Amino acid sequence: MSMFNIRSKSVEASTCTTIAGGASNYEIALVLDNSGSMNESVSGNSKIAALRTAATNFINTMFNGPFTGKVKMSIVPFAGLVSLSSNDTSNGSASWIDTQGKPSWHWKTFKNHSTVGFTNRLDIFKNLKAVNSDWAWAGCFETQPYPQNVTSSGGSGTTTPTDDQSLTTRSCKYKSPSVTNTNTYGPNGMCLSQPLQRLTPSQPTLLNKIRGLTCRRQGV
Repeated sequence: MSMFNIRSKSVEASTCTTIAGGASNYEIALVLDNSGSMNESVSGNSKIAALRTAATNFINTMFNGPFTGKVKMSIVPFAGLVSLSSNDTSNGSASWIDTQGKPSWHWKTFKNHSTVGFTNRLDIFKNLKAVNSDWAWAGCFETQPYPQNVTSSGGSGTTTPTDDQSLTTRSCKYKSPSVTNTNTYGPNGMCLSQPLQRLTPSQPTLLNKIRGLTCRRQGV
């Protein structure tokens, strides 16, 4: 439109959705960033504090008025990998967890795992935990293989994340681990998020999860 000397034009749009009968439920997943950058301040307030306020307001809105009794929400802290609580995974023994290393990338960043007798990457954590209970599996998961990665069904997912440092890829070092110090590198290195909250109709549970959302690091 510049040929008519019109450099800009305001555009307005609106949308609405009608649910047949008005009786349907809403299932909402909030994926909330709790990576390290959220500790930065904006206008004197940390990003993570602003996120907690916004998420709290959204939850309160969705659990009141016309949505009352129709909402379930989950809260997924955003980081490099998804973390689940030990209750959700039965401490790594849930039937839907891959304990055989089936996906082709299961051992991609580890070498000679079969030589030292590891069946899956949870074996690594069993050995680490024997040295120090704080070095047990932190509960993180990678993307599942197709088609499980695009469906809501169970199936064989991968187990734990690994750091892509050359030293941590040597499976033999975990056979009889002797670790004197720890940092964010290692099998739990990218497992930085707090466990997600599964779908729940409980507003107090969700608000409590939001109140406890912080930027933290964990791992071996």
